[in-house]
Amino acid sequence: MGSNVVIQGKLDTDRTKVQEVYVNSAGQLATVPPSGALSQFNRLAAGSICNYTNCTADTLVKSGAGIVYGIIVTAALSAATVDIRDSTTAGAGTVLFTIPASAAVGTIIQFGTGIVVNSGIFADFNGTGTINVLYV
Repeated sequence: MGSNVVIQGKLDTDRTKVQEVYVNSAGQLATVPPSGALSQFNRLAAGSICNYTNCTADTLVKSGAGIVYGIIVTAALSAATVDIRDSTTAGAGTVLFTIPASAAVGTIIQFGTGIVVNSGIFADFNGTGTINVLYV
């Protein structure tokens, strides 16, 4: 066994809100999140659930802390790159990765465990094309 399961339904001590109840690796019920839980994102680190934002020009994908899981090119890029930044504005912050110029439709760049960002996720276009950014 050894896997963790989330069960919804336990009321807190004030009986006003529901707390998550976990089954830990020893098979015991616990209200403490299991190892690997990312409470700020309400996800287990091994989870595969993410959001996406379709970008056709400079786009603030997410403001604040988050995780980038990858991108999918849905309309071929021109002969210019797209930078994915830990930032909320174009040309600022840290470039996390660069999508190559002329990337074809169907190009997938993925990061299995994701890249944590602190400021935000910004798609900084240097040309034309369309991408989906996968994130939480």
